Amino acid sequence: MELNSLFSESMMVQTGITIIKGFMLIISLIYLTYAVVFSRRIKIMNQNLKTGYEKSFNRLSKFHIFLSLVSTILFILSIIY
Repeated sequence: MELNSLFSESMMVQTGITIIKGFMLIISLIYLTYAVVFSRRIKIMNQNLKTGYEKSFNRLSKFHIFLSLVSTILFILSIIY
């Protein structure tokens, strides 16, 4: 029994697209988690090492979280619509 007789080509394409979207959603959520953990590590590093760049590091880490959150939200919205 051939696979083509079980599924139509358009159904196979839609299934592939759905799997890719799910995979990308999981990856973007993992990256958002990474950004939050990375920001926490920067905060701990700044407590232990006193440099003149503490405020810059904190701002950049918060900006990194913001951008990863925005990209995850935009991706979720693109899946929905």
